[in-house]
Amino acid sequence: MSHEEISEVMGVETKPLTEITIPEKIDIGNTSQEYADAAKNVKNVAEVGEMALYELANLAAQTEDPKIYSILATLMKEVVSANEKLLQLKRTKLDIEAKEIGEQGPDKVITNNNLFVGSTSDLLKQLKDSNNDST
Repeated sequence: MSHEEISEVMGVETKPLTEITIPEKIDIGNTSQEYADAAKNVKNVAEVGEMALYELANLAAQTEDPKIYSILATLMKEVVSANEKLLQLKRTKLDIEAKEIGEQGPDKVITNNNLFVGSTSDLLKQLKDSNNDST
């Protein structure tokens, strides 16, 4: 059976199929290029999944078939999963970049807790001096 015949039997309207372009393979040379390729692939999957979601939602509403609603729910999970993978890729890229910068740059010392040893008058004097320096 052809697409048109199936649509006629089910009583749904046929729509022209949209053309999906598949990107060419790119030679992977470095981490940023790998990230770009992976992100592009995941974005393509999410976009195609989103288009399919709309089409499947229309079909499910027209036919009210429980199987189609089940497939729609599964497709929704997959599109959400693709978006989560995209975010995970971004996070991984940022971690890799932070490690690369950390290896190349000077070590940073972060002091979270400061302890002042001295009298209150010494503390006030240092605070006044720091205020005068900043203004």
